[in-house]
Amino acid sequence: MKTGKDCPKCGGGRIFHSPTITDRNEGWDKNLALQVKGLIFKRGVGELEAFVCAGCGYTELYVSDIEALRHEVES
Repeated sequence: MKTGKDCPKCGGGRIFHSPTITDRNEGWDKNLALQVKGLIFKRGVGELEAFVCAGCGYTELYVSDIEALRHEVES
């Protein structure tokens, strides 16, 4: 669905794109991301984006900046 194709589950052609996925918790918002281990803390790298079928709700998640994630993993 990221490439603009129809939904692989129902064949629907109406796809919504959300460039970020936000977790809301007690007054603070944080974009969902994969975590990598740092020296002391884990940190988010590779924020997620979503593509959602308007017909059936099927959702695909992708890393927004795959190159940044590759850089962190390979370092």
